[in-house]
Amino acid sequence: MLPTSFIGSVIVGKTIFERGRNNLEQQMLFGVASVSQILNDWMEDHRLILKSISNDPGIKTLDPDTATEALKRHEDAIPNSALTLYKLDGEAVASNATPKPKNTKARKDDRIAAQWFKRATNGENGLGLWRRSNGTSCLKQSRGIYRGKELIGIIAKCTIPEDIAARSGIKKTVMLHGEQSSVATALNLDQGINTGIGVALVSRQKQIVLLHLEGQAATNGGQLLNPIESQKSRWIPIAEKIIQAKSKQQATILNINHFLVASVPINDEFILAFILNTVPFLETFLLAGAGVGLANLTALTISTIALTRISKPLLKPIDVAGDALRQMSEGDFGIALPESTNRDIQKLYGYIEASSSQLSTYFKEVTRNAATNSQLEQAKKLQSGFLVKELPGSQAFTISAMCQPAYEIGADWYDAFRPDCETDESIVIVVADVCDKGIGSALYMSVFRSLLRLSLLKEWESCQCCGTAIKAAVETVNEYMACNHGQDAMFATAFVAAYSPSTQVMHYVVAGHEPPIIQTNQELSQLKPSGPAIGVFPSASYQIHQCILQPGSIVLAFSDGLVDTRNETGESLGQQKVRSIMQEKDSQSWGAHELVERLNGAATTHRGKAEQFDDLTLMTLKIERLNNTKSKQI
Repeated sequence: MLPTSFIGSVIVGKTIFERGRNNLEQQMLFGVASVSQILNDWMEDHRLILKSISNDPGIKTLDPDTATEALKRHEDAIPNSALTLYKLDGEAVASNATPKPKNTKARKDDRIAAQWFKRATNGENGLGLWRRSNGTSCLKQSRGIYRGKELIGIIAKCTIPEDIAARSGIKKTVMLHGEQSSVATALNLDQGINTGIGVALVSRQKQIVLLHLEGQAATNGGQLLNPIESQKSRWIPIAEKIIQAKSKQQATILNINHFLVASVPINDEFILAFILNTVPFLETFLLAGAGVGLANLTALTISTIALTRISKPLLKPIDVAGDALRQMSEGDFGIALPESTNRDIQKLYGYIEASSSQLSTYFKEVTRNAATNSQLEQAKKLQSGFLVKELPGSQAFTISAMCQPAYEIGADWYDAFRPDCETDESIVIVVADVCDKGIGSALYMSVFRSLLRLSLLKEWESCQCCGTAIKAAVETVNEYMACNHGQDAMFATAFVAAYSPSTQVMHYVVAGHEPPIIQTNQELSQLKPSGPAIGVFPSASYQIHQCILQPGSIVLAFSDGLVDTRNETGESLGQQKVRSIMQEKDSQSWGAHELVERLNGAATTHRGKAEQFDDLTLMTLKIERLNNTKSKQI
């Protein structure tokens, strides 16, 4: 009877151990995945904010005073982080950091060599650990600043690890009930504290930031050291194993010596890891097994009582934890778990409560972001109303057009209308581009577009002359925008033309815009420039040009988003590629809609996986030989 009871006790003990360990692994995986999601969302929010800051006209001046004022306007968007503007040679132009960044040759060289700086200069979003002038570490996020397609500088924000730890809820997770509690111990290998739990942010260069220790670096109390010095840290063997694991964007359990590690990559540069010393966990079950064995040797009754006393306290907390997880999966994050005298079980409860609190905060933020996204979507719908839904057409011509914004809402637009539907078949076409991108440029786009159309209609009614009406309208809009909004440094480039089927003459103005291309059979020609962009110089004069459009010819107008489309290596599509595409057929074989689709497809193929950084607008005017009453728009 005793051997049977002993074997049964061993089986029960093994089952309890495996169940407890599996639950512990699942909780660590759940915790690291939850914190990783929160950190990723936090970094994505800051990436979008940096993107917005990089488009600020004051930032693009690279003037220290102007840029400093611009940085002040954005401080509230990224609290507890320092913003710094750099030139491409590593010089800090403006910063709200304390102390101010130093501009010694060594510091500038360090910046240029840093991963976060290199990636930003390559058109990517930079991220990396950085040692500040005062010796402490911070997490740098960065991106390039462009004037048109030219990279002119780098904008970066520096966040101290303490703020990262607070943002992710790590401190609450590890120090569950304050410093007086013995429930959870902060693992600190370099200080000889080998029990407890730790949370580490590990870079591919073996730099380690211990988020559970107020965000200090593993090697020297917050100071980032070089890789050779880093090898002295007792955290390095664990970091090396974590890096070697190479998990693919999913949480992974690792057994490293007597440590249980749950890790997940945050991005190409960093891995987040929960690290737990399993020795106390094993000791708990070994002691329980010894008690059971001793009880079996003494008497069956005593072993039965001992087994009951051990099993019930161990199994019941796990069932409680399972119920709490079920509540969380159903969307109920109001988790309140009882106190446990078992240290490891209390850790498990603490993980669940901390994860529940962080998930609750995360879902609230998602809800707020959804409201903002809804407002942006509404603005996008309103702005799309400015684009012509039904393009005019006749037996004499066909028009096709498309506009693809780089962001949620764009600053390019096109227009096409008949200024006098009753007595004249003439058609007015417009393709224009407001400087920069984003919400501010989109607002100016609506002003430019409305003023230009109104002025064209008014001038046409006054003079009934294509060339005179276009010139007067463009100069009127330029005068108003330059005088009333010139201080905002917002302007628009535009191609404005009027085509008369009866005379086959097109009058046009090219105001600082990409010159449209005319194809007649296989021959290509560019239209002439007329003057500067609209809204720059109040007294600017615009020269009106004219040309004859032969039947079968086709006119292509486009924004710079076409020729400036860049692939992952930064190579632009270019004017020559556009011209070669047009010459794939003669003009009589091209349809207006077909050419727009071909060029849009070419831009998409050339871009590949690279981010679209500028709005793309295309318009074609095909002079027909045969009757064709269709107009197409994509």
